[in-house]
Amino acid sequence: MVDWDGDGLPDLVAVSPEGVICLFRRYRDASTSALKCSAGAPLIFEDGRTITAKRVDPDSYPPSQHRLNTSMFVDVCDWNGNGKWDLIVTCGWHINYLENVGDNAQPRFRDPVPLSTPDGPIRHISRPELPPCVVDWNGDGWLDLLVGGESGFVYFFDRRCLDGKMGTAEVGAVEVKKR
Repeated sequence: MVDWDGDGLPDLVAVSPEGVICLFRRYRDASTSALKCSAGAPLIFEDGRTITAKRVDPDSYPPSQHRLNTSMFVDVCDWNGNGKWDLIVTCGWHINYLENVGDNAQPRFRDPVPLSTPDGPIRHISRPELPPCVVDWNGDGWLDLLVGGESGFVYFFDRRCLDGKMGTAEVGAVEVKKR
């Protein structure tokens, strides 16, 4: 959920049943003032292709397997601080950054870039990954990344590490106990 268009109403970015990332805009009906939600508008890459799990992480779809992993999760944030909504997407093997190179009215996204630490791309956290959560977790003014795994662990990635501003990376996990 994010106020994508700045109208004061939370909009929804979600994966459709067809596996496409869509933007569902909220609005008020002009005649009744009732809150409504638009049909999902597919989000697209720069070249006009719709954003699907297979296009975000093709390594997760070897030719010998039709459906290795159809799970895809998305979080919306202004990752690069330019005022446009970007996407952080988990599906398959990687955690990917999709930069919005359009604008918020007409978003278009660059091809996915796997997020990396100095040790290389973040991959194989858990199968399947759970939704990413982008938040300034440690209060240093930078958006960090938290990712839950099926194992019950939550993985924290300090933004300075993801941007290569830390010399080493140590990835730890905290076990979340069910109540």
